[in-house]
Amino acid sequence: MRDRVQRRWEEHYGVVSRQNPLRGTRALLAYNSVIDRVRLLDESWLARLPSPTAVPPLFAKEVEDLEDLAEALAHSITHGLALEVLCSDGVIGFLEGLGGFERRSGGQVLTVARLLSNFGAARILVHPDRFNWELASLYEGTSAQVPLRLAGSVEYASAEEFYWECAPEAHYILEYPKGLAFGDGPSPRANRLIAAPKTRIQFHPEWEQALSEAGRASDLFFIAGLNHMGEDFEESFRRVRDHIRTAKATNPKLAVHLEMTSTPDLRKREAVLDEIVPLLDSLSVNEAELADLAFLLGLPNWESVREDPVRQLEAMYLLRALGVPRVNMHTLGYYLTLSPHPVERVRRSHLFAALVGTGQALLGRSPDPRVLPRALKVPLAERGLAAMETLARGMGLSGTARSAFLEDGWHRREELVIVPTRLVDRPRYTVGLGDTISGAAVFGEGWP
Repeated sequence: MRDRVQRRWEEHYGVVSRQNPLRGTRALLAYNSVIDRVRLLDESWLARLPSPTAVPPLFAKEVEDLEDLAEALAHSITHGLALEVLCSDGVIGFLEGLGGFERRSGGQVLTVARLLSNFGAARILVHPDRFNWELASLYEGTSAQVPLRLAGSVEYASAEEFYWECAPEAHYILEYPKGLAFGDGPSPRANRLIAAPKTRIQFHPEWEQALSEAGRASDLFFIAGLNHMGEDFEESFRRVRDHIRTAKATNPKLAVHLEMTSTPDLRKREAVLDEIVPLLDSLSVNEAELADLAFLLGLPNWESVREDPVRQLEAMYLLRALGVPRVNMHTLGYYLTLSPHPVERVRRSHLFAALVGTGQALLGRSPDPRVLPRALKVPLAERGLAAMETLARGMGLSGTARSAFLEDGWHRREELVIVPTRLVDRPRYTVGLGDTISGAAVFGEGWP
């Protein structure tokens, strides 16, 4: 049975590898673009940090000193979890002083803008958060534009040429390979910790004034970075809600997608659920972010959401009950989605996203169509195939219904699609992979 299932998925992938569902996309992307400074960790680098005294099951506080940094990194490595933490100026200064970091494009907006440019999007409009000259230069080679209302009319500036005098934002990306030990044991997978400054997103007023026209010129409004709205985030969240309503007012068909990010601040997570999610058409999370939200939603034994596809589906149904039609989760080995779109279209977009993500893991940078044949040669993830079998049992499927689910990856009545991905055992980098995958999947589904 497993051999037949694998052959069937290879056939599905073969068809999609010759397609490009991103061509012609019209995207509006907000809010954060950042400079990533990346380095791959090893034992000698870890020796520069204090030894972690304990590895907690959760890490939900800001990093104020090197002891906190060691504890957060041990939590990420021991559990193999992607983690982003806000750090004091002293910790950021320590990392900056170490040197040896590679400068790369960062933040969901810049990551997705580059992806869409590589795959022939028709229009990419971006929010200019902290566009100093260095950050603007990272948009080189993209087709991204900044819409601004100037002198009574909306103008479109090239993102790589537009910048203003402001302090840039840089994140320090601590990538680690599978098997690196720090804390209670070796990491079960390659992943990263993002050490971010407490810099908050700056809304550009001329961009806000151009939103009506930008919304009319777009099909999907992709938002991210709500974790960087500052401690007094209430006013910022109000402005985000106003942005959504303004953009949709001139284009009722405009879909709104939120890319969830690691948010240690419990108040922000609650505000996202209460104030932002009900306005969305789509929400994307990874397994750790889904577990965090499941805790707030009162799901018993919510910690198991990190590993169990049945519990993941339960948590996704709870999110859907808040009013968001599409909920997507990406994790190692598979993607799981509830979507109102036809299941054939959803599966196509997720297979495409899996190839794109595989290509990025192989290259260590944003891929383009030329890498898809190479990505097709990477083996299917056994973890993904096993997750499908677990989910079939949990849903009570048997006989031909079970076989069809395993071979096709969908359940029409439940509007459910699961796709086993391809697994690069030692990816060049993991940072930005989730954003690339989510961007490819949600834009690839087609809106409206």
